[in-house]
Amino acid sequence: MDKWMDKLKDTSIKRLSTEELDLAFYMSIKRKVKNDATVSVNSILYEVPHTFIGKIIELRYPADNPDVLTIYDNDTPVCSLKKLNLHQNASPPSWEIRFDRGGD
Repeated sequence: MDKWMDKLKDTSIKRLSTEELDLAFYMSIKRKVKNDATVSVNSILYEVPHTFIGKIIELRYPADNPDVLTIYDNDTPVCSLKKLNLHQNASPPSWEIRFDRGGD
């Protein structure tokens, strides 16, 4: 027992920041970005920048908060994702629609 205690006395302890500690426990998954620039995670659609369409991306998120998704490329965060608002994206705004009245 004393032998182990002597070794521990010479060991330095590195204190991690909260961010470093959180990153150590992030979960990682891979998804292919659909043609509509979305990915599905746990049956929820998330918007992805169009530059990733057709590519397989790595997503990381805190184990205790799976809704906070971030795209990573080579261990570097690229951008955060937000949930797709189906109602907002369902139809174009009405002021962009023009109807031909046929001679009025």
